[in-house]
Formats: sequence, C-alpha cells, structure tokens
Amino acid sequence: SCGAPGALPGGRTGPLTDLQLGARVEVFCGEGYKLVGNNFIWCQLKGNDVEWSKLPTCELITCSPPPPISHGRHDGEGVGIFVYNSTVTYSCDPNFQLVGNGSIHCRSRDKTSGVWSGATPECKGGAQCPFPRVPNGRASPYLGHYRPWHTVSFTCQPGHTLRGSPRSTCGADSRWDPPVPECQKARPCPMPPEVANGHHNGGDKAFFSAGMSVRYSCSPGYYLVGNAAVSCRASGNWSQPRPRCEGKQCSHPGEPVNGKIISLTDLQFGSTVLYSCEEGHRLIGKSSRRCEISGGRVAWSGDIPLCQRIPCEPPPDIPNARHTGRLLSEFHYGTSVTYTCSPGFPLHGDPSIHCTTRDGHSGVWSEPLPACGAGCRAPARLGFAELKEPYRSQTVFPEGSSVEFVCQPGYTQLQGVSPAITCLRNQTWSAALQFCKRQQCPSPGNPENGRAVVLTDLLFGAKINYTCDKGYKLVGGSQRICEVSGTRVSWSGDPPVCQRLTCAAPPAIPHGTHSGGSRATFSLGDVVTYSCASGLAPAGEASLSCSSADGEHGTWSGAVPQCPAIGCTRPEIENGKATGLEATYGLGDIVVFECNFGYALKGSQESQCQFGGKWHPPVPTCEKLPRCPSPPTIRNGQHDSKAVTEFIPGMAVKYHCDPGYVLTGKTSVSCLPTGAWSIPYPRCEAITCSSPTITDGEVAEGRRAVYHPGDNVTFQCHPGFMLRGSRGAECQPDGRWVPAVPTCQPVLQCPSPPNIDKGNHNSQDLEVFPTGVVVNYSCDPGYSLVGEATIHCTDSGNWSLPLPRCAGGCGAPPNLTFAELAREYKNQLEFAAGDTVRYSCRPGHSRRLGVPQTLTCLQNHTWSEALEFCKRKQCKHPDAPRNGRVVVLTDLLFGSSVSHRCDEGYRLVGQSHRRCEILGRDVAWTGLPPTCQRIPCEPPPKIANGDYEERGSYVYQSSVTYRCQAVPKGTDPFSLIGPDTIHCTADAHSNGVWSGPPPECRGLVKCENPRVENGKKTSGFGPSYSYKDSVVFECDRGYFMVGAEVITCEENNTWVPPKPTC
Repeated sequence: SCGAPGALPGGRTGPLTDLQLGARVEVFCGEGYKLVGNNFIWCQLKGNDVEWSKLPTCELITCSPPPPISHGRHDGEGVGIFVYNSTVTYSCDPNFQLVGNGSIHCRSRDKTSGVWSGATPECKGGAQCPFPRVPNGRASPYLGHYRPWHTVSFTCQPGHTLRGSPRSTCGADSRWDPPVPECQKARPCPMPPEVANGHHNGGDKAFFSAGMSVRYSCSPGYYLVGNAAVSCRASGNWSQPRPRCEGKQCSHPGEPVNGKIISLTDLQFGSTVLYSCEEGHRLIGKSSRRCEISGGRVAWSGDIPLCQRIPCEPPPDIPNARHTGRLLSEFHYGTSVTYTCSPGFPLHGDPSIHCTTRDGHSGVWSEPLPACGAGCRAPARLGFAELKEPYRSQTVFPEGSSVEFVCQPGYTQLQGVSPAITCLRNQTWSAALQFCKRQQCPSPGNPENGRAVVLTDLLFGAKINYTCDKGYKLVGGSQRICEVSGTRVSWSGDPPVCQRLTCAAPPAIPHGTHSGGSRATFSLGDVVTYSCASGLAPAGEASLSCSSADGEHGTWSGAVPQCPAIGCTRPEIENGKATGLEATYGLGDIVVFECNFGYALKGSQESQCQFGGKWHPPVPTCEKLPRCPSPPTIRNGQHDSKAVTEFIPGMAVKYHCDPGYVLTGKTSVSCLPTGAWSIPYPRCEAITCSSPTITDGEVAEGRRAVYHPGDNVTFQCHPGFMLRGSRGAECQPDGRWVPAVPTCQPVLQCPSPPNIDKGNHNSQDLEVFPTGVVVNYSCDPGYSLVGEATIHCTDSGNWSLPLPRCAGGCGAPPNLTFAELAREYKNQLEFAAGDTVRYSCRPGHSRRLGVPQTLTCLQNHTWSEALEFCKRKQCKHPDAPRNGRVVVLTDLLFGSSVSHRCDEGYRLVGQSHRRCEILGRDVAWTGLPPTCQRIPCEPPPKIANGDYEERGSYVYQSSVTYRCQAVPKGTDPFSLIGPDTIHCTADAHSNGVWSGPPPECRGLVKCENPRVENGKKTSGFGPSYSYKDSVVFECDRGYFMVGAEVITCEENNTWVPPKPTC
C-alpha cells in the first residue's frame, strides 16, 4: 500500500478509498488556480516498494495587464501580476466623464487562462457650458461647472416676466438648448375692472404685475357667466373677455286655486309677484312674494296664498217667519235664503237676502231684512245718523211707535230739529228731517313756496289739493281729506312740503372739466360750462343748464360735450398686429407689436403714445423672411416635418433616430434669418449596453465585446453561491438590461434532517440540503403521523418547526359535512385502538334512525367508515303567489333554493329566489313570499286637438282609443294621423310601457283628385279625398300599368305610392 499522498498547495486530492498498488486518486485545484500536469496520481512500483506517481501543481491564474483608456487611467499601474479575482478601477482626467462600469475584475472562463470581466469603460466629454446668467433672475441648481445633459430651471425676480423657455439643457456642443431666457421688467396692470353685481379678490393688492390673476365671484342672487379669472398680461392689460354676473331666475311662482297673479314683471332675482282672489273669495296668507336667496339658490319667499270662499254667519231669525237655510250648515258668498211668514202675518220687503261682503274679507247678509206682521220694518239707513242702541236689533215696529237717531261721527245735531221718526198707519215711516250737520275742519294754511287749494268747502268729507311754485316739487301727499279724529274732525295725514328742485353733479367727460367744481347739487337755472385739458374747444354746446321736464326731477339740458381725444388711435401694421383690443390709447400707454408667421419685425417691438396722437418709437414694419431649403438628412434618423413644404426663419424641426440608435447633440435645428439651418446637426449613434458584470458569478452564454439591442446573455454563479434574480437578460433599445442583472449570494445549507421515532424521511440518499429543499416524513406500519408531514430548509440554515411525530393508534377523527365531533374529543389528537368517538348532527340536519353516530379507532390505526347517520331537513312546499308559480330548482331540503315567477302581465314584488335555511331549531324559507302585481302603465299621453276616454288606472293589455275634437259646422275637421289605438305592454324589466306613440290630430289632410291618362278608377271615386282614403286604378284596353294599382292619401297631402301610369 501507498501512504497518504503529500499536500498540494492550492489544491486537494479526492477521497482515498484504496491505497493499494494500482489505486488511482483524482487531483483538484482550488478556485483561481489552474492544474499543471495529470489530474490523477497512481500507486505504482518503485523498485521493491510502491509510491504515488508525481503530484501535479496548482498555479495561480493571472490576467494580462488591464487595457489603458484615453483621457483616463486605472489604479493597477505599476502592478506586475494581476491574479484571479483582483480588481482595477478606472478614473478620468478633469472635464471628462466615465462611461461604463468603473471597475473590471480578473476572471477565468476555462479555469486555465485569465480574462478581464466586462467592457473597458471610456472617458468622454470635455465639453462644458458657460454659466447660465439671467439678469433680474436666477438659475437652479447652482453648479460650479455645467456638463452636457445638465438641466437648469429659470425664475425671475418680482416685477419681471420670463421671456423664453423656463428650462434649458447643456448640449454636447457646449451650448444651452433652448437658449438662456431673459427676465424683462413687467408692465403693471391697473386695478382689475369692476363687474356689476360682482367683486374680485384683488381688493387688498395695490400692484398687479404680469402673470398675476384675480378671481371674480357674484353677489348673492347672481351667477357667473364666462371665465372666473382674468390675468395681467405682459402688455399691462387684463385678459379678455371679463366675466359678468347675471341674475338667477326663480321658477314660475304658481297661482292659487280660485285666484290669480295680478302683477309679475319677470322671474329674475329681486322681482315681486302679487296675488288676488276671484270674487267671493278672501286671501289667506301674504298677497305678495319675492324672488329671494334660499340656501345656494333663489326661490320665492313664503308659500302660495290660499283663496277661501267668504263665509257668512247663519241668517238672522225674523219673528213669525222661517227661512230656507235652516237645513244648511255653511253659508258662503252668493248663498241666498228666502223667508216665509207664518199664517196671518203679512210679509214686508224682499223675501230673499244673500251672503255678500263689504270689506272683501268678512261675509254679511244683504239688507234690508223682510218683516212679518202689521207695522213697519226697520227704517232705512241715514247717511248722517244711525238708530239709537235700543232700536238697532229690532226688525218690526208697531204702528204709532217712534224711533230716535244719533248723529254719525263727523256730524253735530241741529238745535230745535227732532231726531225721531214714527211708524204710520200705512206701515211706512214719517219723513226724516236733516237734524245733523257736518263738522268743519280748520283752515289748512299754505305750505312755504306753495299753496293749498280748497276744492269745495272745509266741512267733513271735503278735500283740498296742494301745489308748489315753479322750481319746487311736492314732497308728501298732494291731497288731504277732512275726516273724523276722536270726537272732532281734522285734515288727514301731514301737510306736504315744497322742496327745491335740484340737479345732480353734471357728468364728467374724458380729458375735460366743468365749472361746477366739486358741488354735489345744483339749483334749477344753474349753468355749468365745460373746458378741455388740451386747451381745445369741446365738441358740441359747451354749457349745460339745470332744468326740469316733468316738474319732479332736475336734469341737465342738451347733450354733454366731448373733448377731442389727446391720446392715440390704435396703430395698425401690415402683416402683423398690436396686442390688446383697445381702439384708443391714452398718453403714456405702450403697445407691443408682433408679426404674422413668416414675417420679421423691423423696428422697435414697443411704442408709446405721445402728445399729439403720435407713437414713439415709430410703428415698426413686418418684412417677409427668406426661406430655408429642406431640412438636412442625417444617417439612421429622420425629422418630423416631412409634410411641411415651406420653412421660414424661426421654424424648428425635431429629429428622432431609427430603432437601435440614440440621438446625440441637439434634438432640433432651426431655420436662421439668413435662410440656412443652424449647426451642428444632430447625430444618431448605435445603442449599446454596458458589459454585464456579476460578483461571484459570470456570463455563461452570449459573451461579446459590444452588446447591441436584442443581444441576450445567460448568467451563472461560482460554486458555493446561489443566483438571486433572472438567469437571463436582454439588451434593450434604451441601453438597459431587462430583467436586471442578478446577484450571486452565498449558499446556506441545512444539516441532515432530524430522525423521528417510529418513522423516517424520504431524503436518505441526499448529502447536501440547500435552502428551500423539502423532505417528507412517514410512519412505520401501525403508527399514525401527528402534525405536518413535511419540513423545509429555511434561509437561516435550519429546518422548519415543529417536527412531526409517529403515534400508535389513530390521529384526529375526520371532519364530516353533516355532523360535528362531540366537544370532549375536539382537542384530542391521539386515540388508542378500540377508542370510540361520538358525533352530533349539524344544524339543518336530523338523525337517521338505526344508524350509529360513532366512529371507532381500528387495530390498523384507521377510523371505521363514517356512515351518513344525519340527513338534511326538508322545508314545506312554498305556496305559489297569486297569478304566479313556484319553480323548485333541485329539491326542498336544507340548503336548496326555489324560484318565484309571475304570469304574463304581472311583475314580481319581492325576492325572486328563497333558500331553505335554519330558523330556530327547524328549517324554513328565507324572507317573505313575493307577490305578483298587475303591470301598470302611466296615463297615456295627451294630444293636441284630440282626447280619449279617461279611466282611473291603466294596466297590462288595456287599450285607449284616441279621437279628434269636433269642430264648428262649416269648418274642416281634424285628421287623425297614426294608429288610433295604443296598448299597455311591458318592457324587459316588467315596467309598463305604451305600445307606441299616440296619434296626432292635424288640420284636415286633403289629396288632389288623382287622374291617370289612358286609365280609370275602379274604386274610390271621390269627389274629395282625405287621410287614408284609397283609390284603385286599371288601364284601358291595349295599355299596361307601370306602378301600384292601389294608392292611399297620406299625412303630407300626397298619394303613397305615387299614382301609376298606363
């Protein structure tokens, strides 16, 4: 036998299973080493002894020196040997950027020779953009150097506006693209314009610069029309159009029953509606309503008033008489009753009285009342006196009796004249003398600057009128009446006053003033004279005088003069325009000019209005720009303006590259004023992906020097490492690897799986147990497994817990769908052979007699067969709904369902499906049984000039027949256009719908008398033809018909189809 082989630096020998003569042992080199010599050694003879053949050597794998790069270096310079796994890192000279992976590693593909991982990086650039300086503004981020692809944003200081792009990118040509913008001084805007019935939120600001905006909102009761916001423009004007506030509208206020609207101007916010009642009705509620704000909308205040019939008290009783109203319970306006006297008592007066009203609110019975019997009726009313109290309720007075009067308010009794009258034998009253005279009011006196005119006298009931002198107007009532005041008489109301007529301040005019100064009021006859600020004479009459046309209001005579404008008219330029919409401009106003597309501005872009109506600097001109040729063509790319035929200065075209190429340089070129395109032109370079590197792993397939879009690589990890991520990746058109390059992580292994008593696992032949591997356990015959049968190797290198175990007997009893295990067995996991467990029926099930409810653990450690010892309970057969039926879907047992359906013309109200479910200790159908309701239709639509016979309700299959209204004799009747009958049917959702639209009643349809040459009528001889009349034709002998032989008069007064020819 040979002894143990010697040690091998950087390597090892395989397992020593045999050391005798002829034995062979394999030799391995470690990672990073290559084998020099045979990979086997043999136990061989040497003289009379044996020894191992010569051991090979394991030499370090080395890489050649890393490649140099332009404008850069690596940290391995000066190192002689680069062994396996060594790393070098590259860096670039100032003003150059590293493109690619900064580090490369010494690796080996064949375990013999060393190669550097990945592609060597490059140092590109050297370009640098100047600092983006913006006066009155700032650029961010602030950097010391700006390299290609750096992007900055620009903002302006308050009071300045940005002219140009707010962002710019540093290009490879050291230029900013787009160019750096400017911050120009903003021209302030005046205060925002006012809007009637609205306001804006800029009232707290004193200064408005370009870009600022204000929002408008409307006063309550008004809504906004147009854009809510206006913005201050760079020209110093507010954006147009400004919004406006329009009044909200109320809906129609409605009219009371037995009443009407007597005044309604419109439905706008603030309007008022006035109501009144028809004769014999009184208004209950307010007589007017206003359109007011209610919440966030407008609505009429209060409710529509009611018009109630005016009631009367029961009619008065008359001695020795009765009336016809004794059986009535209510007496309203217009109701009349008739009195009849008892036998032997004659009737005096009109036998009927009626319910009427004096104040339009309370009901009273008409007078005089009749009387029954000898004597006089109640005396007639006197205008100047009334009966004394004892006689007022008496209706019949005996012959010879007297009654006395007292004077009405406003009257005094004349001395020596009797205030009494007597019932005479002829049953009439003696003549009533004028025993009361009217009282007199004091002299009213004249108002200052006016006079009182006595129309008749100064006695009770008299009237006086007031008038004012010229130049004065009457304030107060123009008439007063002598009326009762306590026990005396006096003039009604307060005396009016005569107030001097005045004019308001005369209107102001642009660029001028008047001689009235700051006075607020002017007397009649005052004169003001206007003058212009420019010294020019005003246009029109220069003076206005205060006068009055109606004697009530002061107005200024004549038209207001105007001062010639000292501003400027709107400047116009050919092939261009001035900003803003103003027709005229004031002194100092500035306008900004711009040219139409294809034209360039020659002169100043801004001009200011000067005295004399001149603009300075002078208004510029717009000159036509020279054209550029077609945009330049670039390799592997194209521009986006193929359809454009003309290119003028200022236009730009953008380029994009073909798939697999990326654009370098500016993305666009511009047409310059010289008629040439800006340079440099963009370039399209092929897209490549960086060389994929993976620590503790390598590219197994697809390795190449340059990777183009569509190239695929496959990765693998070194021994002892596990791949996390995708094994493959593809180079994308944007230079990315998708999926991302994976990583190699050290592999954790678990020890051999633990053994369990009376059982074993299925991994006896495995030596290595990496993370995630699963092993299964099983028990020896006669034992049952308790717990999960599998465990797995976790990421921490340990086996998952808990471990299963093998127990004698049976495990937990099986779960049954129709029964549940008795409570005492539920937590028990092991049962000995011969043990018995009990079950009880689940809710909704009942016991099946004669079948045991137990299971037994058998000698073979299995449970006995579970017989179905519980059966499902059954629900009663559900009653069918009236006009419907029940459909049993499967059976009537616990858990089953039934469906309810209705007969045609009925719809289901309630749930269509019900389930047999648990109810207490029994089972029953869920919910309430539905009902079948006859499908109703809405009332059929009304038609103009027609009607139908109305009913209380319309249900499925009912029909209505329309007819047109009758017309006065001698006029044409209406024609019914369309089917005269429609039917109530149902849609897919059992909703009632009418079978079609209703017909129409139109003016009489008349068709001309149809005549066919060489033919004749065989039916429908006329002489007139209306809707749906038909005519039948036939041709004369020797002719044949072209067209239809039957034609009908249709709704458009034409024959359908057209009349035939022979």
